[in-house]
Amino acid sequence: MLPVIQRHAQSVPLRFHLRMAMNLRLTHEEQRLLDALAAESGLSKAEVMRRALVEKAVRDGQRVQVEESLDWALHRYDDLLRRLGSA
Repeated sequence: MLPVIQRHAQSVPLRFHLRMAMNLRLTHEEQRLLDALAAESGLSKAEVMRRALVEKAVRDGQRVQVEESLDWALHRYDDLLRRLGSA
């Protein structure tokens, strides 16, 4: 059995605190795309949106790692790159 949180003399099961509801306003075209993605994948529209959010966060994280690695390499090999550029 899940723990219960006491709030204002009423009990709220913990499962309602694990996810947060939100409203999402989409254009007709965006709604059509979301409907199509959900139908093609066999997932709910909410699950399609959650997965898209996670995928975006992963991509952005990888981009940051690549940029940081490039900055390090440019700093580390600055002299070598300058000499190669003038050769």
